[in-house]
Amino acid sequence: MAGSPRSLLIGEITLCLLPIVTLWFAGSRLKNALSATLALWAGVMICAVILWIATPQLRKDSNMWPIDLVFLAFQTGVPLWAGCLVVLTVRSLAVYAVKNLTRSKP
Repeated sequence: MAGSPRSLLIGEITLCLLPIVTLWFAGSRLKNALSATLALWAGVMICAVILWIATPQLRKDSNMWPIDLVFLAFQTGVPLWAGCLVVLTVRSLAVYAVKNLTRSKP
């Protein structure tokens, strides 16, 4: 995912923002948000594997592709789940605030 520390940081920020941008459309239920994040992660992994297969230099460069794949899964999964947790936290705070505001009206 990264050739340099800067590209790693950009990739992780992008992966963290991806659920924040897309999960607003997943609905308000926790199950929907978790399944949508899992689908995002699966899409990222499928794209990474397709790029790895399509690039001859990557295929010929490493004999340790199972370890690379597991490392890539963690490297992409952690920012995606962090973004999902941010969305769920903001949603729960918003629901809590709305309930308290409607309760305090006379």
